[in-house]
Amino acid sequence: MFDIGWPEMLLVSAVTFVVVGPKDLPRVLNCFGHVVRRLRFLVLDFQKRFDESLKGTCLDEVKSDLDFSSSFLIESPRTPSKSKD
Repeated sequence: MFDIGWPEMLLVSAVTFVVVGPKDLPRVLNCFGHVVRRLRFLVLDFQKRFDESLKGTCLDEVKSDLDFSSSFLIESPRTPSKSKD
């Protein structure tokens, strides 16, 4: 998602260790974990409510029609049309 590799993680860890200090680091990481957990819960709740609201509409029919149409187009590719010169 963020395309963060090991060198970037090492740099962030070193900067965090220097800025926060070894004494307060466990408390800060614990707080960060709680925030990430809460954000994950909020995102999942939003997705669930959004999906539930879509089920009440006719968008399911539209989606199935689009899926059917796209599968038809993929199975039978267009033949190039001859241009009239």
